[in-house]
Amino acid sequence: MQEQFRSKLILVNIFTLARVALFPVILVLVLSGGLVNILIAFFLFVIGALTDAFDGILARKYNVESKFGFIIDPIADKFLVLGTLLAISLVDYLMIPIWLFFVILFRDVIVSILKPISERWGFSIPTTLFAKVKTTVQFVGIILVFVYLIFVNLTVYSVSGNQLLSVEVFSLLPYYIVLFVAMVTIISGVEYLVLFVRGIRGVRNGGR
Repeated sequence: MQEQFRSKLILVNIFTLARVALFPVILVLVLSGGLVNILIAFFLFVIGALTDAFDGILARKYNVESKFGFIIDPIADKFLVLGTLLAISLVDYLMIPIWLFFVILFRDVIVSILKPISERWGFSIPTTLFAKVKTTVQFVGIILVFVYLIFVNLTVYSVSGNQLLSVEVFSLLPYYIVLFVAMVTIISGVEYLVLFVRGIRGVRNGGR
């Protein structure tokens, strides 16, 4: 029984650690450019996003949640999302300002600092529904940018040789997608700040 528990726990942690390992590969592939590299990076990101849901399902189904998984799982998500966002922000023709990446990074750093502080001060900040929505928006947003990348790298011509659709029409699409992702991320960060302040007030009031 103990051996089965250990093997299932290892499997769950492998899925989690895989997301950490994927982000540098995705970064190199996206920056290398070319249709094949973009397609491989896209599929790797989708696999990483699926493992995010899959390892959680496995951990709950087999009751193999661990302190290591509790700590490393959100870190793995951030590595995958932030690493991929950095990669697409560095692609010149996507015209995504690098400051949008740093806005998203700043939010995640602040939340990562607030969570352990709240635990030490005697209260916890729960993972809210909007925080889960934020994660979904980030994954979907990055996938949409990948679809744009694939579209740009594909040469779509009619039989006569005329280009069917001008890419310039959609040139600002990646910018607006990442801008929306950043806005949702900021709102989620503000929500965490509000919960943190409420937690401090609750501790203080409880100590009176």
